[in-house]
Amino acid sequence: MSDDAIERLVEESAALERAGQVGAAMQRARQALELAQAGADGEEIARLLAILGDFHYRLGHYDEVKALGEQALAQAGKESHARVSAFILLGNRSMEVGTLAESEAYYQAAADLSRQTGYEQALVSALHDLGACVYALRGQFNLAIATEEEAYRLACKLNSPFRSTILISMCFDSLLTGQYHRAEELLQELQPLVSGNYRLQAHHTWLKAYLVQLAGDLPAALALYTQTRQATETTGDLGLSVFVRLGLSACYQLAGDAPAAYDWANDAVAWASRVGTRRLLGRALTERALSARLKGDLAAAENDLRLAIQDLSCRQQAYDLA
Repeated sequence: MSDDAIERLVEESAALERAGQVGAAMQRARQALELAQAGADGEEIARLLAILGDFHYRLGHYDEVKALGEQALAQAGKESHARVSAFILLGNRSMEVGTLAESEAYYQAAADLSRQTGYEQALVSALHDLGACVYALRGQFNLAIATEEEAYRLACKLNSPFRSTILISMCFDSLLTGQYHRAEELLQELQPLVSGNYRLQAHHTWLKAYLVQLAGDLPAALALYTQTRQATETTGDLGLSVFVRLGLSACYQLAGDAPAAYDWANDAVAWASRVGTRRLLGRALTERALSARLKGDLAAAENDLRLAIQDLSCRQQAYDLA
């Protein structure tokens, strides 16, 4: 009976998360964890710790992520599915606050154990993370795209809901590498997959904003970025909250409105600094430097660029460093 109750709570949590009700979704996940702990089922406890940790990750609670991931590893069997999930969770945290070498080691461990145990659903996630969270940040876009394409092929074979997440990062890579027609095709493919998922719909809107910004339609881009920002206020998605502020800053720079551009970039720096996401801090500092230069404050621009270079170098985040 408790197993059925746990699974029901997990399903309710996922449904609430898709609807954008993050607080209620986390509450259901905690209730499921408490039931598992009462039953002293180590493997189930580990699985639910990883699920709860994923919520904290998206909210930028990296200390909680570390604690939950390490607890999950302690509870999980040596060749268990829950151990794979814990590796991925800790890899995500390292990608934000550590180095890419650390996160790559966790993702590789997750991929290896997934293959060893036949856990293909988690292999999809591990491959995606290697592509999006290691290779792309290093500027190794050929590796990133090839890895993401393999993850997507496997996700389609499994009819995995993770397909949408992979398409989001593939679209972003296409935008960064100037493949705008390909990005449009991926956005069209993504649209039906995010229907009914509030958080992923916000990512789709953000990518559309970026695309129209690159096409030079600043009013449309600003409207779409504003729509995305409003969605992030509901979901609390830290990464998207920073990205949308960077997009708004870039739009105002293109419009020649230096004060507005600086304000949004400064807000992005504040968000990234508050939770300590080094992945996004270097990007935000660079955008603030560009805005400061537009205002004519060259000393502030130089200071921000030097800070960005220092941190991005330590992380081996070569794309943003370049």
